[in-house]
Order: sequence, then structure tokens, then C-alpha cells
Amino acid sequence: MRWIVRLNGKGRIVIPGEVREKLGIKKGDNLILEINGNEIVLFPYGTKAKENLKKDDLKDFLSKH
Repeated sequence: MRWIVRLNGKGRIVIPGEVREKLGIKKGDNLILEINGNEIVLFPYGTKAKENLKKDDLKDFLSKH
């Protein structure tokens, strides 16, 4: 299933309630954001091996682009 979401002026998107419910995520939960080619992939923090995620991964990525 797919959803259309809008990016607001502060760069935020709203994750539809149906999606949050299905994934069991709530306000304040952490998500992992990955860039996979030209796609953005989001998933709950606890669903992927945390040892593969460095604290400064996003900072490192942004400094290169």
C-alpha cells in the first residue's frame, strides 16, 4: 500500500495514523531513515540491528552532499 504525504515548510512529513498503528509507532519514538538510491526508507528504530547504525551517520552523510 502507498500513501501520498506532503513535506511542510520545516521539512516535516506526517506519517498517516493507519501506518503508525500498523507499525506500532507513537509520538516520541525514534525511526531510522535510509537513502536507498532515489528512495527514502523509514522504519522503527528497534526493527534493525542497532550496531549497524552509528550515531553520526546522518551528520556524515549530510557533510558529503
